[in-house]
Amino acid sequence: MNPTFTSMHLLFIVLRPFSWLYGLILKLRHRLYDTGFWKSESGPVTTIVIGNLELGGTGKTPMTDKILHILKGHLKVALLSRGYGRKTKGYRDVVTESPPAEVGDEPLLIKRMHPDVPVAVCEDRLRGLEQLAENHVLDLVVLDDAFQHRPLHSGFNILLTPYDRPFWDNALVPEGRLRDVKERARYAHAIVVTKCPAQLSAQEMESMRESAAWYSTAPVHFARIDYGALRSITHPEEPKDWPQSVVLFSGIADDSLLHDYVASKSDVLEVKKFSDHHQYTPHELRMLMEICANFAGRDPVLVTTAKDAVKIRGLLGDTGDPQVEILELPIEVSFMTEGLEEMIRAYARTNKRNS
Repeated sequence: MNPTFTSMHLLFIVLRPFSWLYGLILKLRHRLYDTGFWKSESGPVTTIVIGNLELGGTGKTPMTDKILHILKGHLKVALLSRGYGRKTKGYRDVVTESPPAEVGDEPLLIKRMHPDVPVAVCEDRLRGLEQLAENHVLDLVVLDDAFQHRPLHSGFNILLTPYDRPFWDNALVPEGRLRDVKERARYAHAIVVTKCPAQLSAQEMESMRESAAWYSTAPVHFARIDYGALRSITHPEEPKDWPQSVVLFSGIADDSLLHDYVASKSDVLEVKKFSDHHQYTPHELRMLMEICANFAGRDPVLVTTAKDAVKIRGLLGDTGDPQVEILELPIEVSFMTEGLEEMIRAYARTNKRNS
């Protein structure tokens, strides 16, 4: 018998009762909202919610970017985020020069990608919507990571789940990585399986649709991650060629696709993984540069994600002139099935308010 399998199996058995208890608490909470004992409100503006059932790593940020691209040419749209990882509380407008520690890395990245779109953070989504509606004339607000925010009732919920660990094959924490019960999928208006391989077959798509159908009647769509051209974090308008050697670092929930892609382009000499939404320090940036310096004769450069780059830029002045070039790798979402984009547009056109 494989000792690793045995120890993992025993660990799951030990953790399962805690997952059951957590599930009972979640179901009670949802029941109180579903019966109206606790109130859910729609707010003053039409909303689209992007969310998941997992702890992270489903690709909410690139999906948010994609949906803003779909909508902003036709509607007055804004983004409201919780601002996970920030050190502040309450409502804050996000500007392109906001410190990431004050607004969160993901909202700041979205603001820099869409400087014409109002972006705000507030842990109380209803209050945030009210403030946005006071400050701007809006047709619709996109909310990221608000699927579990039951005080808000949204007319359109997009549920993301990753290809390599879809929610129907997962379990609640601590046994698995789900933070909410699978039955919540029935409140989704569309399910998107993210981070799919480019050559995903029609047969596998159909198999995944059949699995999702046990929990939801929502249409299931599929999306992949496409990587853009490397660019300098100090001069992002300048594309860069792939160097021969790199040191890769990131603070994202799941770096497996990133690592595989970078390894297909360059020789990855070392990988430094930080926690999701990690706030970097000047000391850590110097440490990363020292790692590169240790590979004498290889001259590696540092490569990271666009989400991490927004936090690194502000540190460059604290570390002196960077001795190692730092490159960021942008990503975008591409839909692999038809219908979702038009579904989003149709909902937005039909339900826009405050215009």
